[in-house]
Amino acid sequence: MNPTISIVTGTKNRQASYVRLCRSISAVMKVPFEFFVADASNPGYATTNDIQNDQLLWTTVIRESPPLGHIRGYNTAFSKCRGEFVLWVNDDAELLPGWDDTALRFMGGHPEIAVGALYFRDRTNGDWKTYFEVQSLFDIQYANFGFVRREAGVALDWFDPSLGMTYCADTDFCFRAICQGFGVAPMFGCGLLHYREMDAGRKQNEMGRKEDRNEFNRKWDTRVPELKAQFEKFKRFRRAMYIPAEEW
Repeated sequence: MNPTISIVTGTKNRQASYVRLCRSISAVMKVPFEFFVADASNPGYATTNDIQNDQLLWTTVIRESPPLGHIRGYNTAFSKCRGEFVLWVNDDAELLPGWDDTALRFMGGHPEIAVGALYFRDRTNGDWKTYFEVQSLFDIQYANFGFVRREAGVALDWFDPSLGMTYCADTDFCFRAICQGFGVAPMFGCGLLHYREMDAGRKQNEMGRKEDRNEFNRKWDTRVPELKAQFEKFKRFRRAMYIPAEEW
């Protein structure tokens, strides 16, 4: 039996965060699924198959030695997926109950949408934001955490390895999808908690984040008119960017 959903994440030296993600997957998944993790952890950080769920068909840990980098690690995992849909999610996230049923209903009712965006609630410096959100750039909503029809991901060849980015790969993927006629839309009711772990590695990468954004801007600034013209087809799917947590 093939899975309905393939879940993909990457991790590096963040065992506690990774285990929390796995436990949330164990708790909430109600449809047949598979799980892939691209693991770039140093020796001593044992990444385990820490998911216990009757719907889990298989788990694959892709050991990266040496590390492949964010984009190549995810793409390696994407290439192995067999689900009709693929979810990419950070290892410092926690899936919320009901997200999968809601996502499948949304995508089943809107075949023109290829990428569904999950709403997320950030925790920064120990405090939770008061709202769930999806993000927008150039007035176009995109997926930080994406639920993708696998056939669309394959057609787009997933994340673009030529960027050399750690950050912005998800935004670039959504924009390329829109420019090729695929719909991108937020999915209210599909949500997760994002702990936004500010570990030493992420702090060291702040300069890289700025460089990634500059590279992203160089690629897309001149294509904004094309992007917006294509997005007009799907503008009716726009939702509120910020939803108060008490209304979630």
